[in-house]
Amino acid sequence: MSFSRNKLADKITQMLGNEDKAKIAKEVAAYLIETGKTSELNSLSRDIMQVRKSQDDIVELTAISSHELSEQQIDAIKQAVYKISPNAKEIIVNRTIDPSVIGGVRLEFANHLLDLSVSARLNKLKQLTT
Repeated sequence: MSFSRNKLADKITQMLGNEDKAKIAKEVAAYLIETGKTSELNSLSRDIMQVRKSQDDIVELTAISSHELSEQQIDAIKQAVYKISPNAKEIIVNRTIDPSVIGGVRLEFANHLLDLSVSARLNKLKQLTT
């Protein structure tokens, strides 16, 4: 059986509240491998984030930094996100370490990016001076 990515994202979102998340992850991985759609994993993840936001007011994002973020930094990110999405019932911050992010943080949401990294600031400054 094959699903569109949007329908699959909707089904996964429905299951997230009721089932073991590790089990769901394994089943989704198996489905993507079986159907030859592993290249759609990132897009599927963004679709799931969008469904959760629109249906359950759950905002999920990935904070990418060059080092492990402290709980205080995560709390500051959540407070900033609440200002953008005041109706959010929950904010989930997934953390990723990427040494190419020189400093600061890059926040990836379902459908947009907020780049607060040093690299982005330097690039912006470079564009302004050329």
